[in-house]
Amino acid sequence: MIENPETAPTPQTLPPPPPPKKNTWKKVAIGCGIALIVFICCAALVGVVYLERDKIPGLDSLFSSLGDNGNLIAFTSYRNGEGDIYVINVDGSGETQLTSNPAKDILPAWSPDGRRILFTSNRDDNYEIYIMNADGTNVMRLTNNAASDSAPAFSPDGQLIAFFSDRSGNYEIHVMNADGSNVRTVTDMPDSSEFSPTWSPDGQQLIFSSGKGTSINLWRINLDGTGLTQLTYDTEIARYPSWNGKTGLVAYETNRYGSAEMDFDIVIMNSDGANETRLTFTSNDDALPDWSPDGTMLAFASNRDGDLEIFIMDADGGNVRQITSNSESDGSPAWQPRPR
Repeated sequence: MIENPETAPTPQTLPPPPPPKKNTWKKVAIGCGIALIVFICCAALVGVVYLERDKIPGLDSLFSSLGDNGNLIAFTSYRNGEGDIYVINVDGSGETQLTSNPAKDILPAWSPDGRRILFTSNRDDNYEIYIMNADGTNVMRLTNNAASDSAPAFSPDGQLIAFFSDRSGNYEIHVMNADGSNVRTVTDMPDSSEFSPTWSPDGQQLIFSSGKGTSINLWRINLDGTGLTQLTYDTEIARYPSWNGKTGLVAYETNRYGSAEMDFDIVIMNSDGANETRLTFTSNDDALPDWSPDGTMLAFASNRDGDLEIFIMDADGGNVRQITSNSESDGSPAWQPRPR
């Protein structure tokens, strides 16, 4: 079953140093000796660090990938009986579990530098927003209230986080500082539920899902709450947009082409709703798309092999390949950014 955040809420050049004074060769020799000792100690320390990392399966490939951002996809998996956050290389190797908690840890989202991951969890009774390092360490809670806060997304500059919450009595889009402070409401649409925001490349607008039941569309709004514009006009469902920072295209899922209510396909369009292009044509659920940093590929979830797994494809819908494979559901892929 595809996760639905609506029901399961649902980061001078210095002058050259002066030359040594005459008759200071002894001082120079001593300095070189000290430098050599420091080098040897650092080399030994590095060796110890790598030895310790080798004791933890999967971390070596994870750390090597973090040196070249854009190589990882974070996702939610239910293979251990509850939702946890995993990462995997785009070639399907190096799969690594980051969270392990009896609660649900879902809906990962990367910081713009690719070194931290936001996620939603109900580990403290209700759904709140958390952040951790990309290796799963240093988990911190960012929101803390009686309402449900979910589906966080970093602004392109890393200063703000958009999310949806029912703290006002209705699910609306909110924005807060990256440390969880200064929460403010962006939308005010009391007759519908607003969820799953995605940022414009310039960080001044959001596209989000809005609607109820089987009628959900995509809308765009300025960060100050002005300029509300409807982008899709369906009697069916259009949701979970992903706005690419390189091309400006928006990918989303819709069941307008499906033969059944839960037959979703991936569609892309311009940010004004024009030039819609359907990318997937199966009778299964192809859903929850997320762009690669350069806009040439999409990650998505599909149950075309019997249960929900993570796939990637080219931006024109070609060259589809599966990168996860297990007996439980894997969903909500999030592609690691590559800072410009």
